[in-house]
Amino acid sequence: MSKGDLSGFIDRGVTITGTIEFENTLRIDGKLVGKIHSNDLLIIGEHGEVDGEIDVAVVSVTGLVKGKIYARQRLEIQKGGRVLADVVTPKLMLIDGGVLQGKCEMGTDESKE
Repeated sequence: MSKGDLSGFIDRGVTITGTIEFENTLRIDGKLVGKIHSNDLLIIGEHGEVDGEIDVAVVSVTGLVKGKIYARQRLEIQKGGRVLADVVTPKLMLIDGGVLQGKCEMGTDESKE
């Protein structure tokens, strides 16, 4: 499996509570309550909802995120995406129609500590 391949998918109608760790790419179109950790890409789809703590390299949000996001490389909030969370990331991409409500800290790895 090469970098960027989809290694997991949580579909609509599925709710997971707990901690998820993954490699490559995970797409969430269902609901997750808890923590997500990875050194790779997390995609929150249009119907996806995460309530908790995200700690990944890159996050792309078209759905809803509540809680905290630590995106070590980049956070992308797409059209229709809603981030109601405190964010720490070195790069933020906010597309017209996306929403960010919360504290945003543009920093590096040292910012997390």
